[in-house]
Amino acid sequence: GATDRAVIEAVPGLGAALVSGEAPGDRAQVSRAGVLLELVPRAADAPCLDEGLAQRVAALTFEVERQAGRPVDVEWAWDGQAVWLLQWRPVTAVGAGPRIVWTDTNARELLPEVARPMTMDVIRAYVTGLLGPMTRPLGLDPDKLDILGQVAGRVYFNMNAVLGWIRAFPFLRPWKPSKFAAILGGDQRALAAAIDQLEPKDLPNHHLSLWRFVAGTAQVSWALLRHNSGRADERVEAVRRRTAEHARVNLATLSDEALVDRVAMLGTDAFGGDQSPASLAPAGIGMLMQGFLPHLTRWWLGDATGALARQLLSGAGTLASAESGLSLRRLAEVARAPSVREAMALPYPEARTALVARAEGRQVLTLFDAFLEEHGHHARGEVDVALPRWREAPGLVWQQLQLLAQHDALPPLPDPTSRERLEAQVLGRVGPLRRALLRAVLTRALAGVASRENLKSEAVRRVGLTRLTLLEAGRRLCERQVLAAPDDVFFLHLSELLVALRAGPDSALRRTVAARLAEHRAHEAASPPSVVFGRWTPSRTAPVAAEGPWHAGTVVHGLPVSAGVAEGPARVILSGTGHARLLPGEILVAPFTDPGWTPLFVTAKAVVTDFGGLLSHGSIVAREYGLPAVVNVGPATRCLKDGQRLRVDGDTGTLTVLDG
Repeated sequence: GATDRAVIEAVPGLGAALVSGEAPGDRAQVSRAGVLLELVPRAADAPCLDEGLAQRVAALTFEVERQAGRPVDVEWAWDGQAVWLLQWRPVTAVGAGPRIVWTDTNARELLPEVARPMTMDVIRAYVTGLLGPMTRPLGLDPDKLDILGQVAGRVYFNMNAVLGWIRAFPFLRPWKPSKFAAILGGDQRALAAAIDQLEPKDLPNHHLSLWRFVAGTAQVSWALLRHNSGRADERVEAVRRRTAEHARVNLATLSDEALVDRVAMLGTDAFGGDQSPASLAPAGIGMLMQGFLPHLTRWWLGDATGALARQLLSGAGTLASAESGLSLRRLAEVARAPSVREAMALPYPEARTALVARAEGRQVLTLFDAFLEEHGHHARGEVDVALPRWREAPGLVWQQLQLLAQHDALPPLPDPTSRERLEAQVLGRVGPLRRALLRAVLTRALAGVASRENLKSEAVRRVGLTRLTLLEAGRRLCERQVLAAPDDVFFLHLSELLVALRAGPDSALRRTVAARLAEHRAHEAASPPSVVFGRWTPSRTAPVAAEGPWHAGTVVHGLPVSAGVAEGPARVILSGTGHARLLPGEILVAPFTDPGWTPLFVTAKAVVTDFGGLLSHGSIVAREYGLPAVVNVGPATRCLKDGQRLRVDGDTGTLTVLDG
């Protein structure tokens, strides 16, 4: 945990005995200034590490750390004359950097489960594919940013790495880092307090070349300036065609080597293979314009709360992830026919058998299969490659369809013309020049939001293909008696997969998987806080006092993300797995939402979440459906109970408990 020194261990010969713990090693500690702080020989009569060698290894290790931009673990060898660096790894354990700020802000809704080793490897490949087009022109290697880590097995962002990346930009160096917390969701107060404890020396230094930065900024700026918002759909469609090509590959015919290569390729190629800044221009411009729009409506139209800006971004009808809920709603209209009502009440496997016997039933099945073909790549925690997709577990979606089919009085579908009428009305209130600018900003904001969400949806299709590829590898490992079950493959690292495929039935991998599974289950029982400064150890952390319950008259402030006011009974749902039942007119109260929750939005009257921000999936879909929504309200799921009447004010960001 000490960042002011290098710790060095050595044994004669190869390092396997030291790594496995079979043999003790010489141990030394050397400060950054090159001062020997400790030297403990393995055996007094035959030490293999002396002061000079320790100082040489330490100097090389600090140089690797400097270039990597974060703490590292280096393997090395000495041939009697030269020191050879064999490999390095980033140190991802929180305990290794006591002055690191970790936050699960925005990570919790994307990856709600404890992440398995393969999940982390796949996510890092996707992050590289996402950040590369914007960072490489500026001289930043996305592989060295290393913004992800784990606390109790859950995915957290390394704020030191994020702030170090931001600090690399010359014009942002004077910026107060704690202000960054206000942009994010989660526990903003705790995050700002933790960031305030950081010092410049705690942040990685990426040594960004000024000339490279100027040239890269010009390249990125040109890509943004020449961006045509009308081409965003073309970009998404191109990615989808490329994904469809990958989906046609017969996995059973691939060699072991090709199977492993395919896993890596699907991640780095997730956004269509285009690594130029223009590839992400629509989403980048859209996010900038979405942030600029409330300023224009406040300056020119008196929109003090930003509610009008959020209304202008609502109901555009262009989000693929929102379409899944609307498609299920339309399917429910067909499934409500009296001739199929009895069959629709059956569990999924039995229902299919019963529906085949009737023409109306076959129509329901045809439409349901088409729904799975189009939207079956979604899932709860859908960025996690280890979790099954709707297509693999259709019974979860079937349960929500059953609920929709049981009710004749569902909330009305969003009116696609209402937003257009509002836009025309708003534009009529300003002069010609302001009208042109407001229309341009709004058009690009809408196109950018759609591009961001739809590109993400296509990336999730890639996650589904990656999952199928890994399950094929898991199937082969089971056949060869290397693993006990295909799903065990997710407890391997990608670097171990090819080795595993070449291993025999007596492989020690089963013991490795068993150990990692036990650790995984231990992490599932832990409850780390949203923000961690340095090391978090459950046994050393005092339990947090439970807050609540919230009674009548309680007013909680959150982040307003979708305009409007609604009142209704609360329905607290902790998991969007398909077992949850949200009745028409109820207010959905959830810890967070992702596309796996979208079918629940169809019956919701309003949405409240513990976590989230303006660009969270739940916020975007709530705006698309015209549902009042307040997010980032804190422990709502712990402090509210089913049936309590709530008022959700998406204009001011307040949640009021009316009774109970």
